[in-house]
Amino acid sequence: MAGDILSICTEKLVSQGVVSVRRIIEIPPPVSQENAHEYATPQQTQEAERWIEKHSTQIEQKSQDKEILDCPFCKRRLRIPHGYQGKLKCPQCEKYFTKKSRGRVSKKVRKSSFAEGLFHYILLEGAVALVALVLMGMWFTFSTLFR
Repeated sequence: MAGDILSICTEKLVSQGVVSVRRIIEIPPPVSQENAHEYATPQQTQEAERWIEKHSTQIEQKSQDKEILDCPFCKRRLRIPHGYQGKLKCPQCEKYFTKKSRGRVSKKVRKSSFAEGLFHYILLEGAVALVALVLMGMWFTFSTLFR
């Protein structure tokens, strides 16, 4: 009800030319070159222009064309700068590989040391022995229970 009364009064005032709609709704005029000094100082304007220039996507797209390359380990698609050659690290599997000229890719596999190999061998043998002991214990338990 109150909204209807307000709209009727607004229409009447505007139609008679007493008040402009812009003034009733309190919409400021758009910023243009002529009135820009009312809204920002020259220093703020320069800072804004520098920010726009720094963060402009059009400049980046023109200066750095990208090419798609698949990670040789996990097959994730990576975007790299066109013509890049050198060492790369996949963000998904975190493994390193090298991109050479003409798109050739070589894997960089880290070789394990003798100590690491020995540790894994002992760990595997221990796990096998533990499984064997558990199975023997289960066999012994069932054989004594069901005699």
